[in-house]
Amino acid sequence: MHPVHAPTTPAISSSVPSTAIAVASSPSAKRSRPPLNWSCDLCTNPFTNQPDPDCPHDPPFPPDPIPTSPTSPIVSKDRHRGKSSADLDHQLLIRGFQRWCIAICIVTFDLEHGHTLESVHPSGTQLEEALRHNVCFSSFPDIGGIPPGDHLHSFRLRVHQHQSTYTNKEVPIMDDTAPDLEDHQYIHGHVLYRLKRTPSQHRGFSQRSIVLLTHHRLPGLFVPVTENLGKALLDPGKEGKFLVSTACRNIASWPSPKYGASYHLPILDMSFDVELPWPGRVQSLSRSTFDYASHKPSQQLLAGVYPNSYVLSFQGAFQWLWDLWELMILGEPILVMGATPGDAARGVYSLVDLICPLIYSGDWRPFLTIQDRDFKVFSNPRTPQGTVVLGASNRIVLEACGHFPHILYLGSGYKASVPVEPLTSSSPKPADDPPVLALPVRNSKSFAKVGLVTKHRRVVARDEDFLRSILSDPALLPGALPSEIYQLNDRIRGHFSDLTDRFLAPIHRYFSTLIPPIRHATTSTKPPAIRPFRISKFLDTVSDTVLGGDLRLRASFNPSARPSLYQSFLRSTNAMTWRHARSVAAESLVWRRWVQQLCDTNMKIWCERKGELEMVDMLARIQSHLIDDERAKQGNSGGARLTRSQRDRLYAHRDLITTRLPQDLKGLVIQAHDAAASEDEDSGDE
Repeated sequence: MHPVHAPTTPAISSSVPSTAIAVASSPSAKRSRPPLNWSCDLCTNPFTNQPDPDCPHDPPFPPDPIPTSPTSPIVSKDRHRGKSSADLDHQLLIRGFQRWCIAICIVTFDLEHGHTLESVHPSGTQLEEALRHNVCFSSFPDIGGIPPGDHLHSFRLRVHQHQSTYTNKEVPIMDDTAPDLEDHQYIHGHVLYRLKRTPSQHRGFSQRSIVLLTHHRLPGLFVPVTENLGKALLDPGKEGKFLVSTACRNIASWPSPKYGASYHLPILDMSFDVELPWPGRVQSLSRSTFDYASHKPSQQLLAGVYPNSYVLSFQGAFQWLWDLWELMILGEPILVMGATPGDAARGVYSLVDLICPLIYSGDWRPFLTIQDRDFKVFSNPRTPQGTVVLGASNRIVLEACGHFPHILYLGSGYKASVPVEPLTSSSPKPADDPPVLALPVRNSKSFAKVGLVTKHRRVVARDEDFLRSILSDPALLPGALPSEIYQLNDRIRGHFSDLTDRFLAPIHRYFSTLIPPIRHATTSTKPPAIRPFRISKFLDTVSDTVLGGDLRLRASFNPSARPSLYQSFLRSTNAMTWRHARSVAAESLVWRRWVQQLCDTNMKIWCERKGELEMVDMLARIQSHLIDDERAKQGNSGGARLTRSQRDRLYAHRDLITTRLPQDLKGLVIQAHDAAASEDEDSGDE
């Protein structure tokens, strides 16, 4: 099945430069294409080593050398020019693979040698030493008592300033129009850890982990891929080295990821139907192309959603979700202590997802170990924590980060403090204020209760009816079907995304008043500016009449608490990120309206009323739009800015104005056209 690409959203610049007269030149190919007998090395059959006759890929341009840096955490071994055909084929494989992933690592642990990075794939890829160290320690549980079997967890590592991964900048990942799902400063790791009884080993156990590293925040895709890939690679009856090589080739053959697109992605003997999310939008089962009633969670994947994170992690803690939602909205620092690394990781991913579509702007670590180089920063009580969510399972982290004002305890290893049986009319209601929990006793095997330790008093009312519907859902009963668990998880996500929308509604309404009307596009050299956001003026608009239907407060709070909540939010980094994104979107909207008004102008009548200087100035403005649009279409500015009808209209305006100019000015226009064409060719050759 070929991928179905959704249309990409154009990136709109907020300003239009005034340039000298220049005419957009048509793009031209800067390189020759390969010979017609070319065959795709990415789709070569790994068993027969023959090209796939049904390969869907177009022949690529001749590959450029992969850039490397001696300080890069990801370094290619192939650094020499004049490589053989096999070397170039391998570079193509690496380029295709790194559109989605960075590397697949196999890590082992034993008492004699400790953590060992056994191999990194695709071959020829090396990890910088600091990254190798972090990956090794993040790939295994840092607590005892883990039962034999397979265990999943995830982590997120920061790439420090002196490190630069070429996969971020040189290998195309996704469109620049929507960068918030790419973590260019972080690396995501997804782990399948296997603890196996092995009598020949010291203490009778062997420990291995399969780790998939990526820059994409797509846990709904990579967690299932890691699980299935890890089980295949760790199967003693199969040749692991051959399988991991095949898996790398499979991933390299996947189409380039595009936001909002749907794909059929094969890997080994499995395949997944995958939907990628749009940035800033809630991805949910009810809004997807998958059939809700017959959805197959193991095959039909929502790439932006961590699988079943709420249901698996928050049993016994559902009533605290509203408190956690408010803390996340305000950007408060939270420490998540999980019974296992998997509990901690799912909890952190759930919290970051809890306030969607609002983008969480702080640092978040699904699984933090004491070996992480940032641990000293997080554990220093004199360092302001800011907006951060940490996940951990080791009690040393709890003791070192005990100064965090909000600590959440999660996991199957804890004793539940809230019943999961269905509530009846005679059942006691959950307390409006969860009790403050005592800190766990050191050296005990489990914490006292699942729940939240905080002094924060929640302002937003909890939806008791929805809470009861969660606790009575069949998905929480033993033997629940995977589809039932997935649907409950989807319901919880939908409820809180709706709560976030209602919270943001008054800010959206106020922000819409800051967008100016468009007037006189033919006389102004640039669009009108967005009016400044005044927090004091916004708070004046927050009243019972305005927000009565948007956000419900707890009965113990009077209406004056509502402006206070919004004031705290608007001072947070989450609000700063939101306001910046809204300002960019608003400027793009104003620019599009301004250009559209220019396109709708009757240029013939306009020229009859204007002199030569005004026409020359208008011609320069129109041609600057066309040049910027042409460069954007060539990939230098994140996508085309003008629609086809706008482009045609501006070309017609340009031609009309040119015919009205004297002969000497027409000569200047031709010279400017030649100069612009030459400049485009020079920039394309660089």
